[in-house]
Amino acid sequence: MKYIKQPPHHHKPNKDSKKPNHEVCKRCGIILHRGRWQKNDALVKEHRKLNQLTLTLCPACRKEKEGIAEGVLTIDRAIFDSGAKEIQNEIRNIAGQEFNRDPLRRLIGINLTKDKVVVNTLTKELAVTIGKHIKKSRKGKLEIHYSPHEDFAEVFLKAIE
Repeated sequence: MKYIKQPPHHHKPNKDSKKPNHEVCKRCGIILHRGRWQKNDALVKEHRKLNQLTLTLCPACRKEKEGIAEGVLTIDRAIFDSGAKEIQNEIRNIAGQEFNRDPLRRLIGINLTKDKVVVNTLTKELAVTIGKHIKKSRKGKLEIHYSPHEDFAEVFLKAIE
C-alpha cells in the first residue's frame, strides 16, 4: 500500500463561520454571550434581527425540568413564625437579586410544613446566601453541610434557644 502524505490540517474558516452564533434559552429567554448566561433582552433582540440565535435550554431550565435541586435550606418554624410573609418576601427578593447577578441561580420553591420551612434552590450558593441573609435579619444558628461527592449543600437555620 502506498503512503500518501496528508496536507497539514489548518482550519480556514469560511465567511459564515466567523459570525457568532448565540444560544438563547427557549424557556426563560436568557442568552449565552461570551461564555456566560445572562439576562439581556436588547442583545437577544439584536441577534434575533441578524438571525444568529440557536434555541436551546439553559443549564438552570434543564435542572428545573429534571427536578434537580443543589441547595436545600431548612428554616425552623419558630424563626418563620416571627413574620412568615416578610421572610417569604425576603427570600424572593434575595433570589431575585441573585438571578439578576447570575441567572443560573434560581429559587425552585418554598414548602411550608407544621415544624419547618424548606427552600429548594438550583444552586448550593443561593441556598447559602439566603440562609446567611435570613440569619442576619432574624437571628438564629446557621449550619451548612456540603456533600463531599456531589454538588449539593444543606443549610439549616435553627432558632436560638
